[in-house]
Amino acid sequence: MTKSIFKPSFKRYSFDVFDTCLLRSCGKPSVVFYLMALELYGEDAADTLIYDFVNARLRAEKQAVSTFGSSTKQDVSIQEIYSQINSGISDLFGTEKLIQLELQIEEKVLRPIDSTKTEIEQLHRLGVAVIYISDMYLPSAFIKNLLIKHGFWKEGDKLYVSNEVGYTKASGQLFDFISEQEKINFKAWHHCGDDKNNDHKVPKSKGIRTKLLSNIEYSRYELEWLKSATLSDNPLQGVLMAGIARTIRLSSKKSAITDLVADVVAPLFVPFIAGVLEDANKRGINHLYFLARDACIFMQIAKTLGPSYPDIKFSYLYASRRTLYLAGLEHGTKEEFGWIMGGATGRSPRQMMRRINLNVNMLEASLEAFAIDQTFYDQKLTPETVDLFLDLLTHQNVLPAILIEAKKQKELALQYFEQEGMLEKDANLAIVDLGWTRTCQKSINAILGSTDVFGYYFGVFTERLLPNQAGDYLAGFYPEETIWSERINRSLSSGFVPVAEQVFAMTDHGSTIGYTKANDKIIPEFDQRENSDAYTEKYIKQLYDTIVLFSKEYGSFHWLMTNAKSTITSCGLNSLYLLIEKPERRETLIFKKFEVGNNLKDNEKIIKRISPLLFVQMIKSKLTSTHRPPGLIWRQGSISYTFGQPGIRLFQSFRKIKTRLLA
Repeated sequence: MTKSIFKPSFKRYSFDVFDTCLLRSCGKPSVVFYLMALELYGEDAADTLIYDFVNARLRAEKQAVSTFGSSTKQDVSIQEIYSQINSGISDLFGTEKLIQLELQIEEKVLRPIDSTKTEIEQLHRLGVAVIYISDMYLPSAFIKNLLIKHGFWKEGDKLYVSNEVGYTKASGQLFDFISEQEKINFKAWHHCGDDKNNDHKVPKSKGIRTKLLSNIEYSRYELEWLKSATLSDNPLQGVLMAGIARTIRLSSKKSAITDLVADVVAPLFVPFIAGVLEDANKRGINHLYFLARDACIFMQIAKTLGPSYPDIKFSYLYASRRTLYLAGLEHGTKEEFGWIMGGATGRSPRQMMRRINLNVNMLEASLEAFAIDQTFYDQKLTPETVDLFLDLLTHQNVLPAILIEAKKQKELALQYFEQEGMLEKDANLAIVDLGWTRTCQKSINAILGSTDVFGYYFGVFTERLLPNQAGDYLAGFYPEETIWSERINRSLSSGFVPVAEQVFAMTDHGSTIGYTKANDKIIPEFDQRENSDAYTEKYIKQLYDTIVLFSKEYGSFHWLMTNAKSTITSCGLNSLYLLIEKPERRETLIFKKFEVGNNLKDNEKIIKRISPLLFVQMIKSKLTSTHRPPGLIWRQGSISYTFGQPGIRLFQSFRKIKTRLLA
């Protein structure tokens, strides 16, 4: 709980308004003018029109100060500003329309800062009235209504706005004026604000006790987006995203989970689904099926953004590798089994057979032909023995039994698909999934007997099925995208996939392991969840609550909805890289209790405490290019958890040394 600032020695408490009580989801105040220009001229307007409007609005404010300013009028009103705007603009749109549009956008983007609101609520509960002070051109009635709307204002509070009083905080005279009006002794006055000069240095020089807000800055992720925005063809993109993420963090109760979702998960997933909806709408796709479990969070985002796409229906399809891969088996070739058994290296034949709902004892009929015994079932597969495993599966003594089981699974899966509307004649379908090889799409199309089902994937691997093998698709990002390939590939090989699948996309139900028929209805069956304790339930709730908030903010900016692809790369992938490669210990604690394992009954912790000896072995493997020590899913995460930032810096230093040696 926030520590109370109340002390009996202070008789009055005052607060700055903007960036202290309220902040803009669009980021910087001047972005309001960009949003006005987009509203006035349209989102397809030439850049010249947009930038010239922003220029005219900024120059009008400077001209108004020059024209109307004096020693007793130190700030100007919005009416005075627009009286000085370029005549071509005022003649085209009308001064009053421009003023009302600016007020409308300000109200649309302003959000409460939770920590400040909590402090003010504590003061109100103690019967203490609050004074709000703002150096601002907006009308006091407008500002007061915002404070009421967001729960700050209580009867007895006061508001002083510079453009109406005539004095500013910057000059110090607004504090003098309030002191006289309210009969406050400076030493009995406590003021809180975010500006180092206006809210701290100036009032402090008068003897007022001050509290300078230090928790409203942009995070390291958001600063990275702002930095990339300066080099982008769409600079507004990074600014808006940083504004949204900061707003979500600061308008919510302080939480490492909320921060992680706002700065890393949402910037990856929300633009992806925005792009899916835009593309599906253009293609005439009228039914999107979100594949359990990974796409559950995608469906939540889609439902939040969905009102803008009334012609698209959303369904959640309970499916998984275990229910689709074998059911989608067409000919039982070695190539097919190669895709189905992808990622077998390091796993045992028993685990991989379980992956497709087959008993490993089915292989017994072919053991003699390859001069091996049942101990092979539990051996960790190598690239060489994976090939042997595939030969066992396709052997004439084994394959017929597998094909019989595949036919049974296909019949159940097809009945489930029909039950869920996938066989309707007027349906133009697409699936939505996290990634990565597109084998699920191939299986679904094989079960349906066509290649008509389109696929949307957050990301894909280099080793993936192509359109002629699995059907047409789009991905949020591809490893081959030149500018991002190094970062993507390093992140994907550093532990992102298990983190994304089972933490970023975590759900409250287990993996689908099969279907059963009861009363003419197909019922999905579920495996036990990998993570299901009280902490997990708390995490899932915050994950989904935050993703919905972010989606609402994102969807309020139509410009972002139509520029989703570049938002993933410039913001989402930047955050992904920072988290995976340079995690902060506070972030790793979120993952401490979580396990991953793809339901192969070999679940492992994402984060582990590293012994000094193991750390030395990791450094050695980094320098000598030997295999990394086993059992470390997210290497940098475990380093940060154990040793903090010094450990990460040391690890990064050795990586740089290796890069120089190889240069």
